[in-house]
Amino acid sequence: MKKLTSIILLLALLLTCTACGGDTDSGTPDADISPESGEAARDTTAAEPESTALKDNLPDGLDFSGKKVTFLYRSELLEEFYTEEATGDIVEDAIYQSILSVEERLGAEIVCNAQPGHMLAARAPYKKYIVNSIMADDDSFDWADVMIANAGQYMQDGYCMNLLGHKYLDFEMPWYAGGLEDSMALYGKLCFLTGSVSLGSLKNTYCIYFNPQTAENYGIGDLYAIVDAGDWTLDKVMEISEKASQDVNGDGKWDGEDKLGFLSHNYNHLYGFIGSCDIRMFEKDADGIYRYVFGSERDVSVCEKLYKLFHGTPGAFDCNLSDTTESEVPAFNALTGSFIEGNILMMTAQLDEAVAYLRDMDDPYGLLPFPKYDDKQEDYITISRCAHNSFILAATCNDPDMAGAVMEALSASNYDKVFPAYFETAMKVKYARDLDSARMLDLLRSSTVMNFEYIYNYSIGNPTIDLFLRYIRTENPSSLIEASRDKITATTEKYFSIIEALEI
Repeated sequence: MKKLTSIILLLALLLTCTACGGDTDSGTPDADISPESGEAARDTTAAEPESTALKDNLPDGLDFSGKKVTFLYRSELLEEFYTEEATGDIVEDAIYQSILSVEERLGAEIVCNAQPGHMLAARAPYKKYIVNSIMADDDSFDWADVMIANAGQYMQDGYCMNLLGHKYLDFEMPWYAGGLEDSMALYGKLCFLTGSVSLGSLKNTYCIYFNPQTAENYGIGDLYAIVDAGDWTLDKVMEISEKASQDVNGDGKWDGEDKLGFLSHNYNHLYGFIGSCDIRMFEKDADGIYRYVFGSERDVSVCEKLYKLFHGTPGAFDCNLSDTTESEVPAFNALTGSFIEGNILMMTAQLDEAVAYLRDMDDPYGLLPFPKYDDKQEDYITISRCAHNSFILAATCNDPDMAGAVMEALSASNYDKVFPAYFETAMKVKYARDLDSARMLDLLRSSTVMNFEYIYNYSIGNPTIDLFLRYIRTENPSSLIEASRDKITATTEKYFSIIEALEI
């Protein structure tokens, strides 16, 4: 299957490169698309023929006679999903061509309604816009882009349709996130999807960037060889961090004024250790229902070791900042600058930060996965930040069949055109500085999983985004873990009872 997928991606890449022309610097598309009209004049004659790489199972001859399917999307992130015109950038042009090919094939018009909703201050108004539109039964959108961590709340409140059993959506196809139906459906209900329809999930993949020149200066050795040997663990990170650190101001503390071995660049990145250390807060019982099980000896040990990493390891710094909080962006950017200048060896990140923050870095930079808990853990495991895109189908959608057909066709087309353009070309060629980094990109993609407690976090009492951070910032977390057990169990069971009774 992996060989087949590689062949498919290679074919898609060759076709995409042929269609999109030269590899130029990325531009930024206009995010202010009018929600009133949502229309864009397109030259449909520019659409390229469909690739023969992998086909969806939509019936031949579907024709929706020019009807519109409207996608609501967060305007700050619009370039990962939609563009009105070809720009010369290989990724944006792939998105443009993909949309055109689906419109031509299905006789439907894809419209985008862009609204601010990604930055922290815009999230509540964005949610209010979605809820008010659905409550008013208007036609502002059919599909709504929502942070995947919020999707379960829209499901609970009955604002979206059940996607399981939809006549045109096939979750067994590779353009949907693996395990979407098996891991995320509750009581036969699944109200959100994610995958190749948007670059969001790929761009938000947790990773670590490092400076090879800084590693050489400190005599660190070959970090890629450590990963390849299966020895990239929390202990190894601590060992390397101490070697590559210097208390520049002599105050006995580790912060952005020092030379750091390991930086947690965003408090949201700390959740990446939930995946990488193979933490299971919930497991399915014999009836297929998730039960809260966190608190084993291993779980406690993981938390203790993460505390030791950030509070007892020379050169390691948890900055407790976020790039989605306006007031914290300057300090966040200052730490980015320190990495670019060679003062930080390793920095947690999301994959797209190579594009967003490191594109003008003169020194080469390398790429690593998040570390395993220990060398007994067999596999590297990767998750994506839960702020990434997912789509819900509004309960007010007038034509769910047409909306589903367009979603299926666009997901398949993006899998064929857009993902290869971004992953194989933009990331591996433009932004990956060496062949080993390109190989690490493959490792990240192949090891990415969906994590139930992280995805459903806001619906089940914040076991990850609230409690996990407290666990790993506490020297002795056992009592705190036990004290929170009853609350998490009760909140989860209440949510499950609502979903079980929901008639959708």
